[in-house]
Amino acid sequence: MEDNLISNNIFSIRNIKSFPFIYKSVDDFNNKDNIHFIIKCERYEILINKDYIEPSTEFNNAIEEALDSMKPFNRLQDLFNEYGHLFPLRIILGRSLKNITTTTFFGNFEKINLKLPLTKDINSYLDTLNISYLLTKNGEVIDEKNLDDWIQKSYDELQIIEWDEIISFYDILKSEQRRKIDIILNHNNENNYKIIMTGINDLTTDLINNETKYYKRIKINPSLEVEKYEVFGSVVTKNHLKIENVFIKFGLYDVNGFSAIIETSNNIKINISECYILWIIIGNPLKLSVFSPKNREFQVDCINKPITLQPNISIYSIKTPFRLSQGYTILINVNCSMTDESTTIIKLVEWSYNSINFEIKSNDDEPDIDLHICILHSDYKNLKIDKIDNIEMECLLDSFGYVLTEKNLNKDAFYEFDKFDNIKNIIKQSFMDDDIKILNAQAEDIIPPPEDEPTIENQEKLDEILDVNYDVNYDDIDDINYIISESLDDCIIKS
Repeated sequence: MEDNLISNNIFSIRNIKSFPFIYKSVDDFNNKDNIHFIIKCERYEILINKDYIEPSTEFNNAIEEALDSMKPFNRLQDLFNEYGHLFPLRIILGRSLKNITTTTFFGNFEKINLKLPLTKDINSYLDTLNISYLLTKNGEVIDEKNLDDWIQKSYDELQIIEWDEIISFYDILKSEQRRKIDIILNHNNENNYKIIMTGINDLTTDLINNETKYYKRIKINPSLEVEKYEVFGSVVTKNHLKIENVFIKFGLYDVNGFSAIIETSNNIKINISECYILWIIIGNPLKLSVFSPKNREFQVDCINKPITLQPNISIYSIKTPFRLSQGYTILINVNCSMTDESTTIIKLVEWSYNSINFEIKSNDDEPDIDLHICILHSDYKNLKIDKIDNIEMECLLDSFGYVLTEKNLNKDAFYEFDKFDNIKNIIKQSFMDDDIKILNAQAEDIIPPPEDEPTIENQEKLDEILDVNYDVNYDDIDDINYIISESLDDCIIKS
């Protein structure tokens, strides 16, 4: 890569490594064995203002079509390969000579200004690099002894000898187009999940019935690049309302589709042929090479949690590494064998600050299950379904899973953690210098309690500091006690 750029008169390659859709390894930019020896006779420079550069209508339309594709990364990659990746804002005109050599000499070379005659200044470099001749842009051979003559004649002909201040074609796109491309590139993070595609399938055909279980194979289009993805979903009515007390599991993933098992309780009777499977594929778009344009804005988190079921216990709590909020949607799947005869029904019971409680009922003799949870962060109320026979469709988020609401919130647990977190943030926040001095001076009087137990004296002093300096008034001093007893050092900002 580096040799190719320099051969095309592009010498400033530092920023090119970060340009989108130029995916080369670091080694491609660092061929340390090659030495590029270049003599430039610069005559003129052309400067281009970026603000006056606009993409052509054809290129702009092609970008929009690529962004709206189910395989946007591949389409954009092909598009940039066709139209180009780089655009120079500075063009140098003149004449140049160059040669490439391989050497074990690791001296420091830098740009130097040469004066006629060249022979004296340049011979030492040529000898060190074992170069006996140089080449013009047209491939003409120039010996050492003819360098001065070539320079004298070079004023009669101008060529482009350097493209400089290189920007990407990405930089000349509209801001909204760049924003959409950034979402598609997914921060080049392999652990960053997105909604790959959604779908809905009827249960009138290709359904295997086994009393309280039903099996169906679902095909997807377009096919995925790899099999590393997750599927979540639910069974819904013809009006796309989720059916309670029915649980669906997904597995047997491959690039062309997946299988679904529908499980019902023994006392639940439904006409399965009138129902539908509503599903959503979660994964990394760069790995899968598929990324539907319908729901790209959603932030997605996934948690995999093994659970050992206990006798006479039906409620299990799952902690999240972040604070939950109303409006988040919780999707559930259980990683299991598609030939497993046991029945497992899981439903969300309640949620609090950073935990979700599930009710799990199972007749499986094996107590261990692998619970997969997907959390959608969004203010949206609906998910768009990828086109079926060119029909546009949207479904409510709670048709796919469980939306966190005030109704299923454990308020007591939530506010207990919320108040504790607010107190910690107040104590740990960045204060002005004078406030730090005041807090430090007053904190020095707090005596660490024995055996990590709070003393009445400490309680009163810390409470006074908070009330006097920050106008914070908490009626329940137990929250302050908990902070002190947990770790006094974590509560006080020290210089």
